[in-house]
Amino acid sequence: MKLFATGCTGGFIYLYNLYNGQLMRSFVHPNKNPINSIVLSNRPLFCIVFYSAYDHQLYSYSINGFLLEV
Repeated sequence: MKLFATGCTGGFIYLYNLYNGQLMRSFVHPNKNPINSIVLSNRPLFCIVFYSAYDHQLYSYSINGFLLEV
């Protein structure tokens, strides 16, 4: 996997290329709540999963930015 992600208290997640530091994509919490945890997965489908302790929900997005599951 050549990507890494950062999250912030403003509810934004930024996905970067690990080798050149280029911003690849950004995601935002639906309510812009703080992001507490982020997990990247490449199996069975490349996706990003994040958690907000504010609303106690897990959110799963495809790498293309489509919401997969709440």
